Amino acid sequence: MQLLKSCTLSETQTSMAKNEQTLKLAHHVFEPQLHAGLPDFVMLHGICAGAWVFPEAFIEPLLDQSYRVHTLSYRGRGESEGRGRIHHWRLSDYVSDVVSIFNELSEPAIVVGHSLGSAIAQVLMRDECSLVGVVLMSPVPPKGLSTISLRMLWSNCVSTVRDCIHSWRTPCVRPSGGTGFSFEN
Repeated sequence: MQLLKSCTLSETQTSMAKNEQTLKLAHHVFEPQLHAGLPDFVMLHGICAGAWVFPEAFIEPLLDQSYRVHTLSYRGRGESEGRGRIHHWRLSDYVSDVVSIFNELSEPAIVVGHSLGSAIAQVLMRDECSLVGVVLMSPVPPKGLSTISLRMLWSNCVSTVRDCIHSWRTPCVRPSGGTGFSFEN
């Protein structure tokens, strides 16, 4: 990741509660030229990404308005430790990662969550974490994806069966042995 001139990379410690070990998280801090005492922005990435996913074009307008911007990679993602256990991490682990960043801030932040990041932001709101504001981009439904996935699967099955029945009842065009087409019933 190419960092903006105003960016510093720090390593934030997050705990693994079960065995009291810690992991280092990649935590990028983008400083504005003039800090006006405004709340910090904390950007939360989606599932197949890391801190790198937020481009300069996304961060620079916030810096121009004197906001400090934080990006992080959750455990096992991006430059953070824990990649070897990536299939064991849960939403609650990623929430802990974000809370560890919040613990370093002097004031509540504005959270921008994309996809998985929006699910983390929703958990933070549910748990009444002190936040100035929340922006959800491509949010996960509050009850998760299982219900909507089943609904999509079922509707896809129903439409597929309906399409098959419809094709059996209507004539279809099939290529004939020659240059033309023949219609069959």
